[in-house]
Amino acid sequence: MDCGFLYCSSGCREKDEKCVRIPFENLLPEKICSTLFSNGIAVCRTNNAHKALSLHLQHLFHNFAVQDASQTLGWKYKNQVLTWNASKTLLQDLSEPSLEAYLSKLNALIQDVAALQFVLCTAATSTVLAYLHNTEKIPVASFGLSLVGTSSTGKTTALQLAASLYSSPDDETVFSGFYGTQNALLYLLGRHHGVPICYDESTIQNDINKSAFIYTFAEGKDKLRLNQDSTLKERNSWFCTCLFSAEEYLVDLTRNENLGLAARILTMEHCTYTKDSMHADQIKVFSSKNFGIVGTLLADNLLKAKSTEVHQMFQLHKNDLLERFEKSKCKLTERLVNNYALILTTADILNAIGLRMDTEALCHICEELHKQTAVTATLGKNLVTNIFNYICCEYRHLKGIKWTTGKTGIPLKMDMVETTFSAIVAKCGITEPKIAVNALLEEGFIIRPEKGRKKTKLSIDGVPCYGYRFDLDKVKAAFGQIDDAVYSNVQKL
Repeated sequence: MDCGFLYCSSGCREKDEKCVRIPFENLLPEKICSTLFSNGIAVCRTNNAHKALSLHLQHLFHNFAVQDASQTLGWKYKNQVLTWNASKTLLQDLSEPSLEAYLSKLNALIQDVAALQFVLCTAATSTVLAYLHNTEKIPVASFGLSLVGTSSTGKTTALQLAASLYSSPDDETVFSGFYGTQNALLYLLGRHHGVPICYDESTIQNDINKSAFIYTFAEGKDKLRLNQDSTLKERNSWFCTCLFSAEEYLVDLTRNENLGLAARILTMEHCTYTKDSMHADQIKVFSSKNFGIVGTLLADNLLKAKSTEVHQMFQLHKNDLLERFEKSKCKLTERLVNNYALILTTADILNAIGLRMDTEALCHICEELHKQTAVTATLGKNLVTNIFNYICCEYRHLKGIKWTTGKTGIPLKMDMVETTFSAIVAKCGITEPKIAVNALLEEGFIIRPEKGRKKTKLSIDGVPCYGYRFDLDKVKAAFGQIDDAVYSNVQKL
């Protein structure tokens, strides 16, 4: 011990002890020593004095009550045993006369509203996701659910009820607006290890890069940072689900660079989560008076269960979904199925504790969500179908398209002038031709003239120009056989 003292404190897990070295000058800087001296107290600054003060402070610190500085919400290891740590940090209240009465009332509120059940299951999936990650190390990540639609469809009400499964809807640790800096939002996320967080009106204009926030959220760790002394700062980490509500999309998933976000954020478009205004009011009153119950019940159920059996439930749902999606699978299917299987596994466990979920209806929602995402993930295939449908309908009025046929009149290749291509893809709803070109190239519908080049040098009616050459074999596989109705304006060369 030389010019500092060592203080031992408990870390996030009690099996670990964390030693923090605090320099003597930080405890008694020169200014404080001068103030003490002016009041008749002289501070000895020799090494022996350092040691005496250090031992005295360590004795005092050992008498203090130790508390987890991170205030973890959810799963936490205590003496190497997984425990649910939420009772001291989350709010709980039950105005119903009994637990049975609470579950009965909650079941009545969500009955026959599959979209609302899906929201609740996704919120509760936070607990199952973190549990399986801790016990079975399954390769899944945090994911989100975005409720997109016009006002008065019950989006906010659904999130309030979802938040009430774990704490009061007034508790900002589980329900808040999407306000603040990205660092502040990630700091709050760092407490969540099995407890969801709900953001209302998440497309509000602020300085947050939403794509970057979602990627960081799904990663489960904050970025690396340095302390003032250039040592690595301890990183925040989390494992949970995140629910958003808004009237607009969080990010534009049609942009190819955002495609990975479709697996990280499930999007429910234009659904209704309440039957009418009276139903919405009933949910709001109920969730304001009864909260923090289901999360604890779910955690208790998992602690009593065998993790291998829960993992097996997850695997069965995953295998079933992969079989269902065999004909519509896309490059995101494997990752999406993990999320869907976790939601369905959670539905099974909620049914076991008395919260009735229509698992078949939830499975149907998963199928619809996958179908929508598959369309986004195979942008090129859907785009080429739309392009040739447009040509089929408007071929008499189109210029700038050159077909080359064989002796039998069957088209062998098709070239399209750049301006014509841009006009057609705009009719298909894509305002940036570059997005369309990249998607078609990636899926092989456009042929590169040579490596590094996208456009082909053409000559139509003797006029040199640039455009794109389509691979008709792949076009036919996506669009179907091209017949006379499509290429009646073929120039036989």
